[in-house]
Amino acid sequence: MSNELYASDREKPRYISPRVDICEDDDGISLYADMPGVARDGLIIETLENKLSIKGNIDLEPDASYKPIMNEVRYNAYSREFTLSKEFDSTHISASLNDGVLYLHIPKREELKPTRIKINLD
Repeated sequence: MSNELYASDREKPRYISPRVDICEDDDGISLYADMPGVARDGLIIETLENKLSIKGNIDLEPDASYKPIMNEVRYNAYSREFTLSKEFDSTHISASLNDGVLYLHIPKREELKPTRIKINLD
């Protein structure tokens, strides 16, 4: 197979949409995104208005003798965007990256969290 068949593919930036799990509780939502190959310094998490953007560059350097025929893993980047509802506080998002899994916690706005009403007994 000739490398020329895939030459144009190698020159274009290619993005993978990471797979995610999203869970909700009374405090907010937790987002887990599979992003293997991404180092912490290659990760960009941004919010603008009600949009949450996650981007990460896969940091895999091929061996010098590597002659690609088809690239689906190397030289790729992850990119995914979410729309946040107004009930979430995008200014207090916490993030961690461990073993290729990105974890984000997006809290609900304090004024929108459920409150427990104490029942007084007469």
